[in-house]
Amino acid sequence: DNTSGMIHLVGALYDAVEIDGTIATLHFSTTEQFDGSTIEGVFQFNENVRQTIDVEYMVGTEDDLLLPKSFTLHQNYPNPFNPTTTLYFDIPNESEVQIMVYDVMGCEVAELVNTRLGGGSHQAVWNGRNSHGADMPSGLYFAKMATTDYTKTIKMLLIK
Repeated sequence: DNTSGMIHLVGALYDAVEIDGTIATLHFSTTEQFDGSTIEGVFQFNENVRQTIDVEYMVGTEDDLLLPKSFTLHQNYPNPFNPTTTLYFDIPNESEVQIMVYDVMGCEVAELVNTRLGGGSHQAVWNGRNSHGADMPSGLYFAKMATTDYTKTIKMLLIK
């Protein structure tokens, strides 16, 4: 049977977490009768707006599609924050990952991640404290993600 299928994605958002504007990502596969190809869709929503979604057709295994395509350190959320914030990051394959927090003088404040991680989407939480457990004052801080293939720094604002 060559009938078409349709997917309806409906959501109600209140104080939703947005990472680079993406609220939801849907991964799904066609059935074998459609040659085993895989379809990946990335859906972005704005309040009270109906949108047409462009879908990119890709051939690959399910495991390939579930892994991020590149290294990415997303902006922390919430930002500004008090007392904690979450940093979301993607790694496409197993890698040594380090995420450090620095103050405006460039001094290391805290180590959030320093380990080998498998490919995928991950998160780290900073509680606004230094490596010794002391509360940090209000101000601008920098989170730096470093791997052998990628480095990115983001700004974070702690407000008390």
